[in-house]
Amino acid sequence: MSYENNEPNKVNDMEKTADMADPNAIVTFLKKQLNKLFKGDREPGEPKISFVVFYAPHNTAKDFEKLGDLLPEADVYIPESPGAVKSNLFLYEKVSNGKLTPKEAIKMMQDVYGQQDGPLYVIIEEEFKQLHNKNKHIFIADDPNFDLPSGKIDLLLDNFEKELAQVKKSMKKFAEVQKIREDFMLNQLNEPLKKFITSRTDLKNKKEVKVLLQLGSFHTRVFLKLREKNSARREFSTYPYVYSFYSETRRAHVFGKEVDDDLAAKAYFDLVVTKFFKFESISDDTAKIGLLKRNIIEQFNYDEIKQLHDLLKEHELSENRD
Repeated sequence: MSYENNEPNKVNDMEKTADMADPNAIVTFLKKQLNKLFKGDREPGEPKISFVVFYAPHNTAKDFEKLGDLLPEADVYIPESPGAVKSNLFLYEKVSNGKLTPKEAIKMMQDVYGQQDGPLYVIIEEEFKQLHNKNKHIFIADDPNFDLPSGKIDLLLDNFEKELAQVKKSMKKFAEVQKIREDFMLNQLNEPLKKFITSRTDLKNKKEVKVLLQLGSFHTRVFLKLREKNSARREFSTYPYVYSFYSETRRAHVFGKEVDDDLAAKAYFDLVVTKFFKFESISDDTAKIGLLKRNIIEQFNYDEIKQLHDLLKEHELSENRD
């Protein structure tokens, strides 16, 4: 399901033409607005900036394989890199210019951040492999102070209705925090990026600078906003791209859509299925796993998911009694 189609058009300033009696003034105004819409706001002599946003999940190394197909045409690469921006920038630059191997960079990253749960380092090492020795300019647009709340959800609360309320609250909080982060990135992709480009001799004299931005597939709002005033296209790690019910619930909040109990129940069930069934042992293909999980979850309605919750809770209680 897409939550993007009904996004309001922010590039609409036509009320300003109401007081324009001269038709030529209206034409001039319209041309100016169209130029902003399709070419972006830029000064004469500045290179045009065009964007490709590469969306991929962050589950396995395979998710980043397509990055290698997109990098050759890019002048600037912007990795998704929240947190310690300066240290991350150093590592990405050294990998890009061949001064560090991917394994050396990962070792340095582990020394800074320590061991992490999940596949984080496996994914970044694949990203480094694709970037290695490509000599791309690196720009970091992410928030250096970003700290994502844990969003931990207890899967077996006593009451299923409380469970759903917890899921909704957690998803909404996640979406609110991510929107703030996305707004920060969008601001960085405006004047700070222009300043970065014009400060590089080999970039500022180009007619067009091509920017490749990598983001998790949750962040399609960034592309929609970029497209309002820039030349931009997006690519996904796989087609068709299937969102989990868990992600769908979060994205609904981002786009101001209501999350009803049925969707919240499926998001909860998504968490349960992910926890108790080790899909990664079946395949390293995130798209195949995502489609399989979604096909399973779609077979269950609200009442059946509630019954499953109650059975799991009863099983947990009986084990504790034993």
